[in-house]
Amino acid sequence: MTRTNRALGPWLLLVACSCAHLPEAAADSAAATRQEPAAAAPPIRPQDRNPQSPWYRAADRGRWYFDFIAGAEYEADYPGSDDNELELDPNIRVMFKDPWSNRHLLSIGEWRSTFDLTDDLAFSVNVEYEQGRDADDNPALRGLDEIEDTVELAPSLHYRIGDFSFAAVAQPDLLNRGKGFVWFVGAGYDKLLFDDRLRLATSLDLSGADSTHMRTEFGITGAEAGRTGNRAYRPDAALKSLSWATTAEYFFTDRWSLFAGSEVEHYLKEAADSPLIADQGSDWNVGFGLGMRYSF
Repeated sequence: MTRTNRALGPWLLLVACSCAHLPEAAADSAAATRQEPAAAAPPIRPQDRNPQSPWYRAADRGRWYFDFIAGAEYEADYPGSDDNELELDPNIRVMFKDPWSNRHLLSIGEWRSTFDLTDDLAFSVNVEYEQGRDADDNPALRGLDEIEDTVELAPSLHYRIGDFSFAAVAQPDLLNRGKGFVWFVGAGYDKLLFDDRLRLATSLDLSGADSTHMRTEFGITGAEAGRTGNRAYRPDAALKSLSWATTAEYFFTDRWSLFAGSEVEHYLKEAADSPLIADQGSDWNVGFGLGMRYSF
């Protein structure tokens, strides 16, 4: 054996021994891979695609989400009005998921934080800007005191069973500007069809309010009665209204969608007896909305 061969001999032996163990190492690696598969993404549920749902984006794994909405609404001038007005309704939503998958959403006029207590039980806290009422909003309001803009807090509890969901909401006026306290209980149904391209949603809600809210929205003081010719009216705390809403949204791509919705609200006795409704308005309000959404 030459000097060169003697020098290379130990190294060649080491390489040969290593190669002999390659199949065994590869088998061990494959077995380890089989034993630790990548976690599968949770299934998409209908509420995960509903922006109004506390479970919006719950199944997605990202941290940041953005929605840009261009839309319009046709709705009553004031609660109980029989006149409707068409308004543009653009919006931007920004959602952030914290390390515990709690969801925090900021949109124009609203902040919402949602905390999952279980997979199907969620607690949300909303802080919302609430627009007031001006005398120029409708001829029926001329001579009435204006209602100031305010900020409302809305803690809520939500539970879902399959495609059905249930909610209870409390809504106090944080700035004490006459909106008082309102509560809601409701149920909803969401469905995805055509390979998740079509989303349908419907909900039914019952609301009630304290006397402060009812008198601000539907009451007529003695001074207002003298200025307007309306009869004075002083409602008490009561059930306020029953509302039914429906929405359909079609996803052309994962990012682009077109949606349309409607809402019917029926004001109950204490509200419906107000001169603003009984004499100059309607205890049935119907509204419509249409828009396009871009999400990423």
